[in-house]
Amino acid sequence: MMWSAKVKGKTAILRYGTKTWGYTHIKRGGTHGRKFNHELTKAAKNQWKRALNGSKYTKGNKRIYRSHYTVGKKKEKRTMCVVYSNNKKIGMITAYWGRGHISAKNC
Repeated sequence: MMWSAKVKGKTAILRYGTKTWGYTHIKRGGTHGRKFNHELTKAAKNQWKRALNGSKYTKGNKRIYRSHYTVGKKKEKRTMCVVYSNNKKIGMITAYWGRGHISAKNC
């Protein structure tokens, strides 16, 4: 286990994973290698926790969470999207920044 946080009374986890999910997936920049929006920084991890406590959209065996965030002097709007598996052996699939303030469904 690489990271964990209390979320609504339960423990959310990020496992080491593979190239398709988990820490390894995020570190390599997701499926498309976009390292610029797949962060493993402390600030990003704080947003993961915030997102996991925020609004949720369920799609098949995945739950998609989001957290709106504003950064910089220009007040750039961003959304942290976290995709979490219903499979307890997997946990967090991926986490990435989306442009603008978008809904969990649009993550």
